[in-house]
Amino acid sequence: MINQLLSLHVHFRFLLIFAAVAIAFAVHAQETPQRRGSRIVDDSTRNIYGPNTSHYYFEDDFFANRNALHKIDTTRWNFHRFSYVQRFDNLYQDLGNIGTAIRPIYTPVSEVIGANTGFDTYDMYWNTETIRYYDTKSPYSNMKLVLGGKGRAMTKVTFSRNITPRWNFGFNYRALLIDKLIQRKGKGDRNVRSTYYDVYSVYHTKDSLYSVFLNYRKNFHKADESGGVKVGDDYKFSDFYEETAQPNLIEAESNDTRSSYHLYHQFRVGRGLQLYHKGDWYKQRNRFKDSPADSAYYDFVVVDSLQTRDEVNFNTLRNEVGVKGSLAKLFYNGYVTWRKYSMDYRYFHEDHLYLDTSAEEFYVGGKMELQADSLITV
Repeated sequence: MINQLLSLHVHFRFLLIFAAVAIAFAVHAQETPQRRGSRIVDDSTRNIYGPNTSHYYFEDDFFANRNALHKIDTTRWNFHRFSYVQRFDNLYQDLGNIGTAIRPIYTPVSEVIGANTGFDTYDMYWNTETIRYYDTKSPYSNMKLVLGGKGRAMTKVTFSRNITPRWNFGFNYRALLIDKLIQRKGKGDRNVRSTYYDVYSVYHTKDSLYSVFLNYRKNFHKADESGGVKVGDDYKFSDFYEETAQPNLIEAESNDTRSSYHLYHQFRVGRGLQLYHKGDWYKQRNRFKDSPADSAYYDFVVVDSLQTRDEVNFNTLRNEVGVKGSLAKLFYNGYVTWRKYSMDYRYFHEDHLYLDTSAEEFYVGGKMELQADSLITV
């Protein structure tokens, strides 16, 4: 089953490359003007480009037929709230350091229909990186750099440009380099190392009858696990903040690796009817290791008394075909979805546990949305 998904992954990658090359040739053939002498651009005496000449939008906006072009925000606000807990109004709880395992205080509703891994403590560092598609008149770049003190550094770089008025390309890069809080040996003694990047492109035909969105995303998130502060039975609250505090675990490490390919394209019959297809290939790998295993900390030994190693690989391939459209203030959508998943866990044996680690899922669904006015949506 894993080999089949890998084969589908390769075919899906070639499909994306082929689609991008085909679009490039089509745009070049149709829109490359015949040059007739030189042209002087007066960009020294007039401020042609600025914050109002570049806009961004989300795929969800386009899908719901919302003509929502968001302006680039040039104001400086909440720059002191740089941690993930602070950025999201303290509705999440982590392990006291940026990039550590994090969970919501209130149980959220899952946005994924069907089987999932259940390994969601690092979802925040993946889900918050929503791709923005830009419409730029000039190359657009943005850099956000946070030096939070005590070796807490975060960097995010964005670049986007229009190749033609209807074809945009861009990428994002984000890095988290967070030092330890307990027994930090010096600068660069990391608790968390995280690297995220994505590449995307969007194209619309001249008459807007056909549109296509493509993107590839990947994130590697590694955290050294401390197991908390080691204290005795008669500990005081202040013991957790002593400079000489010791961690429970010395060599424990967990990492979360995720990657995805996404394709969305649609054919516009009219405002009241569009035909679309979504294709997604997603891969997630979770690992945990500790050597040697501390039986006092883990309570008991199940497999190996010398080391603790755990690994889960999860793959999904999803295709959705549907119709949508807008009738006055009413938006409707109906779809059918086929989804195939496979999970590989080193301690799962189907013959012994009678557990299916791969299966196919099929769904039929839809939605309706009534935009009564600018404030009320049903």
